[in-house]
Amino acid sequence: MMQPIHHEAILASAGSGKTFELAHRYIRLLALGV
Repeated sequence: MMQPIHHEAILASAGSGKTFELAHRYIRLLALGV
């Protein structure tokens, strides 16, 4: 079971995969029907 949705900040340098991580989280939420 997933944890409840909460606010997070992704702090990382350029080229470290922030956009990929945000897209992955968004797709996961869509798949869960959130």
